Amino acid sequence: MKFCKNILSLITAGTIALVAVPPTALHVFAAEKDETFDGRHDLSEHLDEDDWGFRTHSEDPDKYEKLVKSAFGSDLSKVTYKTLAARTSLNLSGAGLTSLPDDIIKYMTGLTVLDLSDNYLTNDDVRDLEMDQLTKLRTIDLSGNFLTAVPSWVVSSDASTKRLSENFIKGYDQRTIKVLDSAYYFSDGDSIDLEEFELGIIDSVRFGDDSEIPEVWLEEFDEDLITADLTEFKRLAGLDDENSDTIVYTSPDSTIVEIPVSLGDFADTAVQVYLMNGTDLSSVKMLLGSLINEAISTNAYTDSSKKNYENAKKVAQAVYNSGTSDFDIYKSAFDQLNRARRRLEEVAGTELMGVVKAYIDDSKNYPEADYTVKSYADFKSALDELNALQKDSKNVTIPQAETAIKRFQSALAGLVSTSLKVPDKVPKSDFEGIYGLNVSNTYEGITQNGIKYKWTFSGKNITAPADFTPEVKDTDAAEPDIMVDAGSAGSYILFSTAQTGAFPGNATLTLNPAPDGFTDGKYYLYKWDGAAKKGVLTSEAEIKDKTVSFSLSEGGVYYICKTLKNLVMSSDEFQVDSEAKRVVVPLSTGYTAAGFKNKLTYGKYSEIKNTNGAAVSDSSYVTTGMTVNVTGGEKFTIVVMGDIDNNGRINVKDASQLANYIVEENITEDAVLCGDIDGNGRVNAFDTSMIIQAIVNG
Repeated sequence: MKFCKNILSLITAGTIALVAVPPTALHVFAAEKDETFDGRHDLSEHLDEDDWGFRTHSEDPDKYEKLVKSAFGSDLSKVTYKTLAARTSLNLSGAGLTSLPDDIIKYMTGLTVLDLSDNYLTNDDVRDLEMDQLTKLRTIDLSGNFLTAVPSWVVSSDASTKRLSENFIKGYDQRTIKVLDSAYYFSDGDSIDLEEFELGIIDSVRFGDDSEIPEVWLEEFDEDLITADLTEFKRLAGLDDENSDTIVYTSPDSTIVEIPVSLGDFADTAVQVYLMNGTDLSSVKMLLGSLINEAISTNAYTDSSKKNYENAKKVAQAVYNSGTSDFDIYKSAFDQLNRARRRLEEVAGTELMGVVKAYIDDSKNYPEADYTVKSYADFKSALDELNALQKDSKNVTIPQAETAIKRFQSALAGLVSTSLKVPDKVPKSDFEGIYGLNVSNTYEGITQNGIKYKWTFSGKNITAPADFTPEVKDTDAAEPDIMVDAGSAGSYILFSTAQTGAFPGNATLTLNPAPDGFTDGKYYLYKWDGAAKKGVLTSEAEIKDKTVSFSLSEGGVYYICKTLKNLVMSSDEFQVDSEAKRVVVPLSTGYTAAGFKNKLTYGKYSEIKNTNGAAVSDSSYVTTGMTVNVTGGEKFTIVVMGDIDNNGRINVKDASQLANYIVEENITEDAVLCGDIDGNGRVNAFDTSMIIQAIVNG
């Protein structure tokens, strides 16, 4: 059921990795119940808590618990050896693992996908995995960890896909490091605190994908794992005293010095420091030349940002070659090129776009019918975003790809299996068997979102026995329009029927459970009019003990809400003046309040009050000056034509009183309203005769 004001958002923070979610159809373990893996474990035996030998540094315990539950198919306390054997995919990507459940994985003999990416695993953590019995493995993903060598069991595995990128393994696409500020500038007279400067560089070291180096990993190494070598910088900056903590740069020459930065023996980068002798021409020209000569492969950037950079570089080169002695021209060219350089947007590249493609290819394994409407809508939206990126892959930036992949991972993890149960089509003979009798037939099912429903047909209410399709659906393509229409009505329940046209008779439909926020009480049932783009009030619905019940006689798209919506004052018998806010009753013998309401389109939801504002009884006659309004709508004044004495009915007294008004030329405003029978804007003898004629005709 689609509850549009209470939309559950399932967002799981993830890392960029090809997450394998368990397929909907699992392999069935073929062993008999007495067969064991090693002569000790019965298949139905639950695993002890002590068997789960893995640790984590997850910063989000709830996310971690959900991930582990998903990975093993249930709460750990409920996992049996048979459960392990049935799993075809183990996804522990991004779980913050610092060790593995060695004694558990070896029993997962049905595994085809093992995803341990984006954790804190080192060689020691994965070295002792027993993989001999995992002969079905086709994908092994250890990317994004801290391996310095390929584990032997990965080498010997027959898996067709082995992902080891973003580690520290030579020969693979290993992790790189970068610094947030790759260039520093010092001018004549600047004071440089060496310790602060060095710590600033070290603290700004990130992996090449902009992610931080996790503290949990650094804790396992010496404090000096990340180093910045200031030796050459100190020499060129003119540091005389090796014990000094501060340099005051006073050199008359401008120069560039490179500071090597290393992450152990795994990766290195460098910081450029520009030492300038003030703001003279040589300094700014040196800066401009360094930017021009910077080796940048523009093929790695989006077309628009690349074009801006190349244009700025052409201008800068022209200025540099001009030989001008104007400081401001050099400075302007430098600023423009530097700005364009910073605004280069890096293209996602083959690896990230490969992940995008892999997810798109894998999406066919998740058919819409297997999941709830809400969770699949999120999944479909995330998939559409990946498809859009794939179509324009040359202009997809890294942040765009990362965001889309993470969103898809969250949507994938958030897919909720449906408990859909569709009852069989009801044959005409079912209704013929109870036709006209005081007995009922019921037909039950469960919607894709897990809402139980039940049809009840009474034989006395059956008008014409016919085949009937009892399926109830959670939503319909008209929903975006319904959301706009009913948005101000608060929360609502949306559903549609598979049956079109009239039912064999009037049926009672119940839905259970009602969504949170829908308390016991009366509600209103609307049928959606697709042509008019509006809801039409059909009847009332009642909620009691979380069960919604109401009557239904024809198929369509319906929604239930608390507030009346779109009720327009209208009548086939009365004249409704929407501009003047009047309901004009034609010449008649009069209407009681109940009879008057019956002539209004939404009369049962209307209220009539007298001139003092008090509600009138159903047996009272409506008179000129009373007001009527549909609940929640505008008030209309009632005008009863011919009722001059204001008793709600026409008689000879009304004709006589109107004649006196005409003779005495003392016609009141109400008399004009009620007495202008022919509608010409005047009251005369002809109007009097029309009242008499109506009385005579009864």
